[in-house]
Amino acid sequence: MKLLHSFRLSLYLMLSLSVVALGSASDFFLPEIPFIVIFSIALLGAAYSLEDRFSLSLPSANIVGGILGFIVACWIGYQFIRPGVSLLDTLPFPASLLPYLSPVLMILIPAKMLRPKHVGDYWTMFGLAVMSMGLACTMASDLSFGFFLFGWLILFVWSLALFFLCREIVWPNNFPTALIESRWTLLSASLRWVMSFGLLGLGIFLLTPRPTESRWALTSRSLGRIDIGLSNDNTIDLNRTGTLSQNPGEKAFEVRVKNFDGTPKDDLNPSQRWRSTTMLSYQDGKWSRSSFASGGSIMLRELSIPNNAPDNNIRRALPVLSPEQFYITFIRDSKLAPTIILADPVYWRANLPSPIASIADSQNSYVSFDPKIDGSFQPIPDLRRNEYTQVALPQLESDLGPPLYDVHWIPESTLLNRLPAKIQTDLAPWVLALIDELIAKNQIPGITKREMNTNYPDWIEWKQQEPIARALDKYLSSSGVYLYSSTLGRSDKSIDPILDFLFKIKMGHCERFASGLVLMLRSVGIPCQMVMGFKGCTAEQEGVYSIYSDDAHAWVEVLLRQPEPKNAAQPKRVNQFAEGDDPGERFIYRWLTLDPTPGTEARTSTTSKTTWMEGFWARIDRFYKEFILGYNPAVREKTAEYILAQVLAIRTFLQKEGWLWLVTGGISFLALLAYLRRRHQRKILENQEADPLLQLPGVKFHNRLLELLKRFGFEPEVGQTPREFGTRVTAALERSLGVLATVPAEAAELYYRSRYGNEQISPEELVKFDNKINLFESALKTSPD
Repeated sequence: MKLLHSFRLSLYLMLSLSVVALGSASDFFLPEIPFIVIFSIALLGAAYSLEDRFSLSLPSANIVGGILGFIVACWIGYQFIRPGVSLLDTLPFPASLLPYLSPVLMILIPAKMLRPKHVGDYWTMFGLAVMSMGLACTMASDLSFGFFLFGWLILFVWSLALFFLCREIVWPNNFPTALIESRWTLLSASLRWVMSFGLLGLGIFLLTPRPTESRWALTSRSLGRIDIGLSNDNTIDLNRTGTLSQNPGEKAFEVRVKNFDGTPKDDLNPSQRWRSTTMLSYQDGKWSRSSFASGGSIMLRELSIPNNAPDNNIRRALPVLSPEQFYITFIRDSKLAPTIILADPVYWRANLPSPIASIADSQNSYVSFDPKIDGSFQPIPDLRRNEYTQVALPQLESDLGPPLYDVHWIPESTLLNRLPAKIQTDLAPWVLALIDELIAKNQIPGITKREMNTNYPDWIEWKQQEPIARALDKYLSSSGVYLYSSTLGRSDKSIDPILDFLFKIKMGHCERFASGLVLMLRSVGIPCQMVMGFKGCTAEQEGVYSIYSDDAHAWVEVLLRQPEPKNAAQPKRVNQFAEGDDPGERFIYRWLTLDPTPGTEARTSTTSKTTWMEGFWARIDRFYKEFILGYNPAVREKTAEYILAQVLAIRTFLQKEGWLWLVTGGISFLALLAYLRRRHQRKILENQEADPLLQLPGVKFHNRLLELLKRFGFEPEVGQTPREFGTRVTAALERSLGVLATVPAEAAELYYRSRYGNEQISPEELVKFDNKINLFESALKTSPD
């Protein structure tokens, strides 16, 4: 097989796999990519078939490249203005520009291959291939890409090795017919090189994981990995896809809990919720923390909450709500929890001090926390407090918060009911039909017919809001139609991600379920918000509990209006009724907590049995996502703990069973190594004897000369070609051997002519060169140097 043909084959295969891998990585972002991949592969196939027969002139190639570039530029321009699905709307800038580079590279690669090529052009093609795979690595998250990358590395090393041979043999010596053993020469060697250095690189990668701090990336994919925990920027991007990655052992904050009498409390509810951030504004698949009382649309009126009196005992600065109250002191890491975190629900009363207080920096007074209608509290002044204390009560009703009096609310202007018009139009009919279906199935207690609000015809009547909200929550969490999944995907990028979740995918994590319920409720006029926080706690010691990043959770709060209980104790009112109501009626407002997330993970297979092949691929996929895409210091520490536990178990076994096992195992291992080494050496000798190329005269002379020079201290350096080695030895011996010093350089040329030039060496020349080697050997033995 001709060396040049083999190199071209390896180059085109490597470039084709670059295009395919880049296409598979960017297909999620740009649905037209498969057509571009097919077009590029067809161009590469045409270029390969026309090698040595046809190539475009430089002016013609520039014209074709300009036309293709113009088409790609027009397509990219259309993507920028494409309504609803532009990456600029779903990805952060400038990361949103990266996917648009994919079609540019896919077209550029075959366009370059249609031009006349020189050595520099081949280096350009290798560079474009590396750029393509580097870009693909920033976007890919699937296991299939891992196989693409492994195959590409083998082809890249193979092609680069053959390129080196062509550059050293074919082009300088004008040997276009230089032969090699077969079409696949050096392919097996390339596989061994990739495996060897790949394992070494993997080891270094596992020892030096990427940091957990935020970094510039395609957050829509998040490199295939989405950390469980709260965001540092008070936003939630539901356009992201990938796999949720746990952060085992990463503590978010710690609480110390004491009873009213000061003793440690050791019976804190293991399902305790910890609220952090309320999400109100939803747009383009993203939640943001907007101002709740924008324009005075909803607020608490005339609530007298005096500042906490200065005191050196924080308990005396907090109110007494009940003899059953207890105190929770929060000790948090500001990096993991940028907002105030509180035990949910927060109990407080008008005309009493705030239920949350913190020691001021001066150490002689306390910082008060101001209540918000959404259930949150902020310190006054608004400074970040990393340690503070909250008064809490046992929750009598697990899903209802304390009553709120004197709420001034203009429903149509509050964010609690606000939805983008497109989502309202698409979602409301579906939700109303679902409500009617649940009523028909008697799954909404106490309701036989849906009633709409007389003032707001598109909204459910307030008296039916609580049972309907509970029914929709139950439908998402336990109907079996929707399933929890830690793998987040998309089906239709042309619609909102939550509509995609509700209508098509029907699988996701807590943020998707909570967002879905909020949008469903708002579409029919039920005021609600999404709450980010944590759920659960781990007892560390008496009265001390840890909450970890893996406990992060999202749930929904619905603002309910209820008639005020008769003869109930209440604070002094400013107004006797809520705006728009009968003056004879008085109302209170309460937050209803709903958790629509199912409790179990969705199964990826409907069968009860898993074949060994499915289990094998599942383990490979898990390793790829955990130890490649999602590898971080926490995973490394967990892995190190597991390995240490196994080592300690083995040591315990050896200590128990004696050192006989260790000695026997060591001897057996050494014997196996010796056997494998001897077998490897024997295999090398057999291959050398069977290799027809070693019987070529030029090769035999060259090998003979190498053995001779080795005895006198001359050996080729790593990566040195025969010609380079021969030139080096000739220069070193020129002063001592004179004319005979040129023998190593002549042997290298004879080697190239015979090995790659397929040239038949005449018997006379062989005899003459044999005599030269004999004279060269004698001169080396008698040389004083």
